[in-house]
Amino acid sequence: MPRAAPGCAEEDAVSSEARRSTERRPAASEPVPRPAAPGRPSRHRSRHRPRHCPRRRTPRAAPHTAPCRTPRRTAAILLLAALLAAGCSGLGAPGPRTRAWAEGPVRWLLLPAELRELRRLRNDAEGNLFVEEFWRRRDPQPGEPGNPVRAAFEARVDIADRAYEEGGLRGSLTDRGHALVLLGPPPLLRHGTRTAPALRPGHHGGGPMPVRSLVIETWEYGPSDLWPALVALLDEHGESGIRLVFQIGDDGCRLIDGDEYLEMAAEATLQLVPQTATLDAGRS
Repeated sequence: MPRAAPGCAEEDAVSSEARRSTERRPAASEPVPRPAAPGRPSRHRSRHRPRHCPRRRTPRAAPHTAPCRTPRRTAAILLLAALLAAGCSGLGAPGPRTRAWAEGPVRWLLLPAELRELRRLRNDAEGNLFVEEFWRRRDPQPGEPGNPVRAAFEARVDIADRAYEEGGLRGSLTDRGHALVLLGPPPLLRHGTRTAPALRPGHHGGGPMPVRSLVIETWEYGPSDLWPALVALLDEHGESGIRLVFQIGDDGCRLIDGDEYLEMAAEATLQLVPQTATLDAGRS
């Protein structure tokens, strides 16, 4: 068997070693993998995966935002405050007698459009004409003397002033007086109690939370107890009756459920029919 030349054998050995060295040495641009710590995954990236791979993000649904609604009673109070401020600043505003009338229990009947019209008045003479027109719109028997709706309103105001006065505030201007003026005496009245946290000065936690007892008063009206125009408005909203809930505590009484019914009752006074004026008489 022929023997290879010494020089050729040395060249083959060098070439084999170079090839093995080249296979073990990574490219300059390729990161050298490090052994992963026990129990931890390796963070070495595969050469077949791009370094900067954009992550897919699931689009978030826009948050649901409930429509902001300003209760008519709040708007009425703001407009009444504007009337008073305009009168004090000497700007165009109704006279003092008309302002006092608008700030009284009739505020529960005034609609936003009427409050804006009231603000444009310049004196009590114009205010007197406004008051006459105000009650004319609410007269179910315009061809006959007197206004039974106005008479019923004034009788309810007198009852509310005597029954629901709170700390020097006229009873007809309280929450229960508001309801009585617009809806009349409740045919069904219930009382209950509930407890609520009673936060006291000096209580810094620890031990049981002090509580206080509150009286809950509920007024309920059926369709036969309400004005036909109000029953029609309730029917449009899928309602058949009215339920008002008041909370009575040491700081007074406040309406906690049913304010929207009082707003509808004020709107219904412009749509009265002759039979509605006799509702209070039928209850007595």
